[in-house]
Amino acid sequence: MLSVVRGFLARQAPARLIRTGIDPAPLMLGNDVLGDCTSAGIGNHARATAALNRFQVDVTTAQAEAFYSLSTGYVPGNPATDNGNRPFEAAL
Repeated sequence: MLSVVRGFLARQAPARLIRTGIDPAPLMLGNDVLGDCTSAGIGNHARATAALNRFQVDVTTAQAEAFYSLSTGYVPGNPATDNGNRPFEAAL
């Protein structure tokens, strides 16, 4: 069993990782009008990971906003509740 592990660990990474032609197609996902940078980042991470594997996932602004709302208490359409991704500070 250890010989398999040694063989795996002995492999070297390539000198250059060429990823030209791979477009993760990042989206704003509402981050241009809301403080939902974490939600947008998670959505764009999913898109980038998919692009690296030669497919794409559809992440919408509505989905990012819904996640932002559920995780922070933001009420869609009420700018007074847009406090960024600080869900635990309200409880302190």
